[in-house]
Amino acid sequence: MAQASSSKCNLCGLINGVYFCYECKTAICKPCKTIHSNIPASRNHSITDLNQVDRAAYTFLSECKTHKQEFSLYCSDCECLICSKCVTSLHNNHKFCDVENAVKEARKSAGLQVVKLKETMQSSSTIIKEIEEIHIPELQKRQKQTQSITANVTSIMKEAQQIINSKGKIKITEYEDDQSIETERTRRDLANMRQNYKKQAEACSILDNLLREKHGMTFLSAYQILKCDIENGSMTTPNIMKPYQPSAFHEQRFTEDIIQSLCTQFKIRLNDVASRQKADGTFTERDDQNEPIRLGQRFSEVFEDTWSNAYEVLKPKKTESKKEDEKEEMDEKTIDILQNVVKVIYEFCKKTADSQVNKLMMEMLPPIFDPMNTKKECKGDDETVAKTEKMAKDYRKAVAPATIPILKQNILTQELQCKVLPDISIGKELKEYVDNCVNLIWYMCIQQPPMEIVWGKRGEKFNKEMFRFSGKKGTKFRLTVWPAVLFHKEGPLAAPGYAVPE
Repeated sequence: MAQASSSKCNLCGLINGVYFCYECKTAICKPCKTIHSNIPASRNHSITDLNQVDRAAYTFLSECKTHKQEFSLYCSDCECLICSKCVTSLHNNHKFCDVENAVKEARKSAGLQVVKLKETMQSSSTIIKEIEEIHIPELQKRQKQTQSITANVTSIMKEAQQIINSKGKIKITEYEDDQSIETERTRRDLANMRQNYKKQAEACSILDNLLREKHGMTFLSAYQILKCDIENGSMTTPNIMKPYQPSAFHEQRFTEDIIQSLCTQFKIRLNDVASRQKADGTFTERDDQNEPIRLGQRFSEVFEDTWSNAYEVLKPKKTESKKEDEKEEMDEKTIDILQNVVKVIYEFCKKTADSQVNKLMMEMLPPIFDPMNTKKECKGDDETVAKTEKMAKDYRKAVAPATIPILKQNILTQELQCKVLPDISIGKELKEYVDNCVNLIWYMCIQQPPMEIVWGKRGEKFNKEMFRFSGKKGTKFRLTVWPAVLFHKEGPLAAPGYAVPE
């Protein structure tokens, strides 16, 4: 434990000390130890090997400053050593105990804190290693991706200088700012963790050494000094935020944004071109991810990917003791939960889509038919109302990306967690399933006309045109595993469903 430097005997001043007296706080050589032990005043002093003492680690007081008497008791209320006179003065009516008992309890507490500090250090070490080996390389990798994105953006900017330059600079700044902010935060976290780890290691080392101290009052005095620093929370490991994952760069979406800006500036020319294309039959709609055909394909992909992951998370663990019919019933309950999620989302989106258009029309119509705001009720001619409704639906579709995040939150908290998943933890796989369903079903509901989601009814004849068999074959519906999608009500099939037959 000790790291005491060589010092002369304080009694003779000639020979290097080999012993240390706690009460005298002095080094004593071997010859003088005999004299020191024969003096009545110092006969009962505590003496130990000088090499076992680290006088820099603590300052030990053996007597009461107020009464100038040796400590003899420990005040449990004040958590300090006291003399016999303190009992009737400063610590009157307090609880006392023997010093050795106090030392014993303090050693036990210090031992537990050493264990906890070592566990905390291990956690800190793991986090530091993760930052150094995973987060920092990931940031370097992301920096290369940012540079690649910048090159792509720059090449697109050349197509229409004035508008594209503005759009491109905004996009580049967005990614570079994300990179700069995240890099700075990660470096700051790493510096803080290293500093914290250093404090923890120092405190652990001192405590570890202090536990080997044989002199009780010396240990207690030193431990109390360190105890406050350890328990004030400054040595706990802070939570480190995971690196922020920026949104992926979508070249098609970025290009479409530029095209939209160009279309706004050259609207008349664009309309003329579109009119000529429609007249000669050469006009074709662009391949949009949210057009009905692609929505049907993407809805099928949800069943192939995220549905399976959610099913594996939700299904109960099967045991050998359960009968086959019980296992089948468990499977059906899991499928029912996943299908109820789709049903709730679908009904909520249909209702919200209609409400959104009605609210938009209520705000759009009055300024047209009652510009002076003089009428209590405002009704216009059918043609204008129809045009306004179409504009409201077009606007609803244009702002769908802004609507979807709010829908996801409301559906998850107000609908699913209350009605379908009240006792189920929403993990990563289940949330991904819900998010994908909300995203696709909302776009289905705001198509003109809206797309239709269809379930097979139990006991009815199995519709082979709309559904595929899931497992065995049969003639009647038993359970819908995944619904079919129609381009519109009673319209052609956009994507087939899957069902279990009787």
